[in-house]
Amino acid sequence: VPVGGVAAVLFVRTDLPGRRCWQCLTLTTLFSPLPLIASAWQLVWNWLPDYSPVFSGTGMAAAISVHALASVPWIVLLAGLGMTWVEPELEEDALMLMPAWRVVVHVTLPRSVPAVVLAAMHVGLLTLNEIAVTDITQVRTFSEEVYTQMVGGGDDEVARAVAVSVPAVALATAVAWGVMRRWRRRLPPAISLLRPPRRFLLGRLRWPAFLAAVVFTVLLVGIPLTGLLREAGLRYATAAAPGPPVWDPTVLLRRIGDALLYQRTLLLQSGMLALLSGGLTGTLAFTVAWLCRGSRVFTIFAWTLAVVLWSLPGPILGIGLLDTIQGLIGLPGGGVLRALLWDRPSPVPNVWICTLRFFPLAFAAVWPMLRLLPRELEEMALLDGLGPWQRLVRVVFPILRGPWIWAVVGSGVLAVGELSASKLVTTPGFLPLSHHVFQQMHASADAELAALSIVLLLLVLAGGMLFVMAVTWWRLRLQQPGGAVTSVDERRP
Repeated sequence: VPVGGVAAVLFVRTDLPGRRCWQCLTLTTLFSPLPLIASAWQLVWNWLPDYSPVFSGTGMAAAISVHALASVPWIVLLAGLGMTWVEPELEEDALMLMPAWRVVVHVTLPRSVPAVVLAAMHVGLLTLNEIAVTDITQVRTFSEEVYTQMVGGGDDEVARAVAVSVPAVALATAVAWGVMRRWRRRLPPAISLLRPPRRFLLGRLRWPAFLAAVVFTVLLVGIPLTGLLREAGLRYATAAAPGPPVWDPTVLLRRIGDALLYQRTLLLQSGMLALLSGGLTGTLAFTVAWLCRGSRVFTIFAWTLAVVLWSLPGPILGIGLLDTIQGLIGLPGGGVLRALLWDRPSPVPNVWICTLRFFPLAFAAVWPMLRLLPRELEEMALLDGLGPWQRLVRVVFPILRGPWIWAVVGSGVLAVGELSASKLVTTPGFLPLSHHVFQQMHASADAELAALSIVLLLLVLAGGMLFVMAVTWWRLRLQQPGGAVTSVDERRP
């Protein structure tokens, strides 16, 4: 949180050189799946000297390090958004009494505390619910134990593991609900979301801060990416050409090409999963957030559902969906669903579980944006005789399709790397690329694993760039005269 908070201040609220590039890099690395990050650091550990608990690749220190590095982009994004929503008049008044750095410390950061706490909660829940990192670092957690019992134990063992995790899940749910409730109450006025934030000048610290950002980027992205490229490009000795392994760029390109050629089915399945999951999750979150505008009871229900889903560990959510599927195919006439949910290659269970996993995040992302919509527009549409769904499709969606695109692209890219829950419900013959990468992590196929990880990274980067383009398009549209939403009190002509 401290590292991400400092990076958020530099990337979002200062005149740091190339700050747009740092923001784009943050958004693209945001969607790197944990199996990819874990496999990259696993390859780095293989050729680093084993002289510390972190570099040994196993134990609590290694698990914490990988989770922390993977979570920094989330802190930068969520905390940075909170810092852009601070009321400009508060900072302008404070600038008359104190220097800029004290304004940041005493005004901007305290006003952004709800967003920072929300980011910390998301990181904590992400760490609690995943198994990719703890599996390779050999750290036992509730999620890991539930998954282990599910795979190797009987019904009693699974029930016991789930029961033991109930207190932790209940505590996480209570904490998450308190954080989300406080965050909702302390959101700034909707008009603050439309005003461009003040940019603080770094002065003499501008280029030292740039150097620190470069070092930060090398640590976060450069080292694991170098490990992947190095391992994927190693040419090993043969009987005809003995000797130590040598890095060869032609070998790197050949292995990446082979991965693209031989794993094209997995790529198509992952693309299908991203498209279906993103579309369903984004649309569902957008619709639920819009329905919350007119009902306090429904708002409480929606946020409660989001908090509970956000707090559930992935394997427990997977077990619940697996039991649901077994119950559905056991009903009279369930044979029709059996091929779709159980014994034939199908993306439906994965889409279902990814929608449950990422609905809370998509809902929390689009809900503040829907606060920008003037109620007068919907009232006029209601007077014109438009029904609820007509108002949603013809009035709300054309104005706020930018946040919908964010939710669709973001949920779709995150679905590509989902592992802890979907691994339990994946049907035979349907194998997303992240699952294959996770399998290769246990097969000691380092060169093939590195090539597959690079392919997965390219897929994620493509989705991340789409997300960046959607954000940029929406920002430019808001800044245009007569844009999508000019004021919360003014009606668009």
